Amino acid sequence: ADTHFGSERTLTLSRRPFSTVYEMDEELIKLWNKTVCPEDKVYHLGDFGKYDILKRLNGHVILILGNYELKDIEEGKITREELVEKYGFEAVYDNLNIPELDGIFATHCPNDCKKDEFNLFAHIHGRQLCKRYGLDVGTDGHHFRPISTKDVLFYKEAIEKHYDENVFE
Repeated sequence: ADTHFGSERTLTLSRRPFSTVYEMDEELIKLWNKTVCPEDKVYHLGDFGKYDILKRLNGHVILILGNYELKDIEEGKITREELVEKYGFEAVYDNLNIPELDGIFATHCPNDCKKDEFNLFAHIHGRQLCKRYGLDVGTDGHHFRPISTKDVLFYKEAIEKHYDENVFE
């Protein structure tokens, strides 16, 4: 989530360690492709950025809409259908219970999380990686690469079984 390909604003506001947007994009693409195999399924939890970069990325990408995509749709710049047909996303959702992760709920904004379930969210750019109810899977909190299913399940177990109130104070 929160790749924000092509975004000068994100480079600056998220204090990403790159000199230029071009350098940021190229490094994100390189790290993505080192992490994701061509046949992998990837859930991107929104704020993708320049949609045409998708063709340079490994994997079959399912997009959970972020606030930037929703704004583009609202302003008539793109449609959900174009995201699939023109740019190549496998599917587009507002949010989703991910079947491969036993129905873990995925959404872009933490405010949309289901507080009684484990959630994957984004939007906050690694500013609070773990919450009582889930994990920020945005690229800023995970060394600028997608997070694996194995790592998601590791964090889930840690949050649910090992973190106490002191972690969230």
